[in-house]
Amino acid sequence: MRIEIFLALCGLVACIGQAAAADDPVRLVWAADRGQGFDIFTTVEEKSGWGTATRIVDGSEADITPTCTVDQSGRLWLLWIARDMEGRSELRYRIDAIGAKPREGTISTGFDGNYAPVLLVDRKGIAWVAWSSYTGTSD
Repeated sequence: MRIEIFLALCGLVACIGQAAAADDPVRLVWAADRGQGFDIFTTVEEKSGWGTATRIVDGSEADITPTCTVDQSGRLWLLWIARDMEGRSELRYRIDAIGAKPREGTISTGFDGNYAPVLLVDRKGIAWVAWSSYTGTSD
């Protein structure tokens, strides 16, 4: 059974990635500012509690509102918003497979304002992505 839970933390979205099988660990992914701007961190559930937090996205932009999932092969799929100092944003992604170098990229939306990303991966390993966008002012 797959379970996915989203938590609101200080206005940002944290994502608990579902386990691929009942005995697989649960992974927590969140955005936090630890003095260097907002980056994305992860930890994995261990028998004694949560493991050590690891920074997995460390960009020059504010990396916020992560969403994630784990596919049937155990790959972590991560999607987030990277917002620059002028308020422009773009969608970024990262795919982590065990024993392989992470694949990262940008999804071009054609809009400056992007927010609220959602990510699902189907049984065939195809990612489905949705988000909201706007142009101009948000008033």
